[in-house]
Amino acid sequence: MKLRLLSCAVALALLVSCSGPVEENEAGQPNTPPAPDFTTSEYLPEYDCPDYAPARVGAPFGFSLYNGHAFFTGIKDTENTYKYYTELGSGVNYAFCAKPECTHDSKDCQAYSTNSAISYYDGNFYYLSPVPSRSPAYPGQEETVIIKRPADGSAQTVAKYVHDDEVYSSHNGSFESRFIHRGFYYRIGSQNIVVDSVPKKQFYILSCPISFEKNFQVLYEEEYTGSETLYVRAVGSSIYILTYRSEQGTYDTLLRRFDTAANTLETLYSSSERSNIYDLHVESDGTIYISAGINGEGCGIYRLKDRALEKLYGNPETPPAGIFICNGVTVSITNYNPETYSWNTIIRDFEGKVLYEGELSGRFTREYREKYQNAGTRVSATMFITSYFFGDKDAVNMVISCSVGTGRGTAVVKYDISETRLTESLLFCFDLR
Repeated sequence: MKLRLLSCAVALALLVSCSGPVEENEAGQPNTPPAPDFTTSEYLPEYDCPDYAPARVGAPFGFSLYNGHAFFTGIKDTENTYKYYTELGSGVNYAFCAKPECTHDSKDCQAYSTNSAISYYDGNFYYLSPVPSRSPAYPGQEETVIIKRPADGSAQTVAKYVHDDEVYSSHNGSFESRFIHRGFYYRIGSQNIVVDSVPKKQFYILSCPISFEKNFQVLYEEEYTGSETLYVRAVGSSIYILTYRSEQGTYDTLLRRFDTAANTLETLYSSSERSNIYDLHVESDGTIYISAGINGEGCGIYRLKDRALEKLYGNPETPPAGIFICNGVTVSITNYNPETYSWNTIIRDFEGKVLYEGELSGRFTREYREKYQNAGTRVSATMFITSYFFGDKDAVNMVISCSVGTGRGTAVVKYDISETRLTESLLFCFDLR
């Protein structure tokens, strides 16, 4: 991958120009689009969280796909994190900066950022960025803000100073994910806390109107002392929250749905059976699918029906290294080959029909490792715990967490599906050199 310097304002203006002329009314004024109906179950492409957004705490950095381009985060080293964008498949990355003559290697660069997601919503990009502190008590230090960056290339603004928000600043967890859905900015994460002198962990989901005229509110918060897994999906007017907790021989699986229109939280499914949860997926019609191994039965694909899990089919691999649910298909990977960096995989539809069975190529991982290891650099391109898939029956996309030395970034590899082969192509990757 190559990095080129280009005026971000010019480049983004070219992206927006692809959308065509602005419609006008009889008075010659731009038509004002009707307000979106956020109570509908229909997919709203400008307002709904995309299915490639991270669904669990600990997933790779969030990114945005917009007009054939990807916008993403790259960590050069422990002191330098920047936002980039690229045309999908081009192999050329650009710094997300509109300052003329900027070299994109200092804190003065507009692309200078934090290791957080970048989200596109209704004509704007949103992401966290450090700026000089406003407090005279902390000269030369930084505070974190949420930046609003119009997609038409016009000037960016500070959408919210989060240090002023008591709820936001009191949740300082790691492995956070962020997404925007139907007028609200969501933040999910985990943090270590102490309650009555007992060390605990806490999962949380915070939300705030995208206008940011109000402070963040706690949508969900739960303390635990054992181990817990958290999955979150935003579909239609609902936020789905799946948790699995194990503690001292007891187990608890809970699936809850938060209705954003009614502002209510409903329990859809509850179980005390021992489980291994792999993934949560919600179709646009609200049908819920979970991949899990329950009571040692091996992994299966389940559909929620009448508040119970209906098993659609089981996996012969017991257990797989991972099983992921996309739109209409599931991807199971197992038997990693360290020499070729590939996996065995089975891709099925929801009825269990095998669409592809064979090798999931690790060509990208192999070439990525070889390029940097030949230069004597410690390198990793993880295809396991920190990976996930999105896509449909035509193609699935694997999101990979990459690292070189102290640098980190995200790559997305596309696999077009046929009965006899998967055709691999790289959509984008941050060059960590």
